[in-house]
Amino acid sequence: MAFGPTLTLLNKDGKLAGALGGTLSQWLVGRRIVLSRALCSHERIKNDEDLSKTNQLKRAYLHALEKSPYSNPGVFLKSDQDSTTIWSWDSERVTSDSGASDILCVPESAFYGKLDDGFYIVRCIDGYEGLCSKNGDLLLSRWWPDLPNESDWLRFTLNAEQYGVHFAPRPEPIELSKSRRKSAPRNELSPREMLRMADVGRLVMIGFVILAIATLYPVGRWVHLSAQSTLLGSQIDELASEFDQQLNQMREQAELSQSINTIAGAVQEPSIFLPFSEGVFIISTAGGTVNRVNYAENNWEVGFTAPPDFNETELVRLLEQSTQLSSASVDADRGANKWIARFAHASEQES
Repeated sequence: MAFGPTLTLLNKDGKLAGALGGTLSQWLVGRRIVLSRALCSHERIKNDEDLSKTNQLKRAYLHALEKSPYSNPGVFLKSDQDSTTIWSWDSERVTSDSGASDILCVPESAFYGKLDDGFYIVRCIDGYEGLCSKNGDLLLSRWWPDLPNESDWLRFTLNAEQYGVHFAPRPEPIELSKSRRKSAPRNELSPREMLRMADVGRLVMIGFVILAIATLYPVGRWVHLSAQSTLLGSQIDELASEFDQQLNQMREQAELSQSINTIAGAVQEPSIFLPFSEGVFIISTAGGTVNRVNYAENNWEVGFTAPPDFNETELVRLLEQSTQLSSASVDADRGANKWIARFAHASEQES
């Protein structure tokens, strides 16, 4: 398989294939790497009609960070009128495998052009990918290391029913070389991810080479371009830092608002609130500091931080000893010293 002579392919085993160089523009902003579908997750979320497109993309990016199991995920976004498609991957692994940080990653699925309505099985860089397309949009994608069996295919088609697409027999695998783009598709993620690809050293080098070849540019012009490049690098760093701060603030505000609403609703129901209070008291006694709360279907989920010597097994034992609680568990959350405690109300029979 080949996506064109100017793109590098990265498979699931960390091996690169294809051209390692590229055109002048690609050398300027970094290497384009097509990621094997095996390395990427795929998800499609419905847009909120009350948000602008910019805020839709911010919401999708936050969603990707929250759902990703990686501490530093790479994200590729593509939006349409009703939904936003999200691809994500382990950026640290890709950086290690490719041996470069100034790279632009594009998921293999994003290279496919518009498909006719229906189901497809595509031969990928690694394995096979199931696709469901409707009205020119990629609704559903799933990757298998081997050709899916009938059971795998049935589960995939049943999942597509949420989009109004009904079962179809498993098709034969195909190649989509004619449907692939000749150039890398645009990532609709905030400019933060795109701008960080720019390498100030490369910009200075390009300016110097052009100056040396032309011999007509005065030295002062070169100094000016070098200064502008340095200023651009500084602005890029500021934009990246500001965007990260905004994302963290939005995430914290959303979690705080949800926790306040959850607790406010529970206060009105002593049978709900008292077990919650008991659980929070036990967590605090064990050294935890609660930072978020969620409640659904008689089950509490409490996020908290704890000291390095925290013993989750001991906390589970204490929660289970309470006559007001049942089904207690404690799991590690993303980030150092962060945990999630889950417990349910003990029924009267259990009590």
